[in-house]
Amino acid sequence: MVLLLFSCGDEGEMPIYGCLDPNDAEYCSDCNVDDGSCVCEVNSNPTYTFNDIVSTLNDYACSGCHFESTGPINGNLNLENYDDIELRISKCNSTESLLIEKITTGSMATYADDPLIEILGIWISEGAPESE
Repeated sequence: MVLLLFSCGDEGEMPIYGCLDPNDAEYCSDCNVDDGSCVCEVNSNPTYTFNDIVSTLNDYACSGCHFESTGPINGNLNLENYDDIELRISKCNSTESLLIEKITTGSMATYADDPLIEILGIWISEGAPESE
């Protein structure tokens, strides 16, 4: 019996599995396929915590649509609730986070600017700490 496996997505490269996050201790510079082995630890001295993020999002008027305390929740996303945000991010990898996607190229892109994107990116890359 012969088993042949083909893939159209590898562009002729032999897949090498490992951690693709250059900021992670488990980073593999020779790897070309992320295998989920990155170990992201919450920064013990974070730049931002969840409270900072909530305050920043409030400054950007996100509270008008996404804060339960100020009205109805649009898109089923309560930005005051850590669990709601946690479902929409990929800790330690802001480029894979739905929240970042929505504010850079998605439906919320017109409401965000570079400073907001940077703050959220730093928070996510540091493990999205809830508190210090």
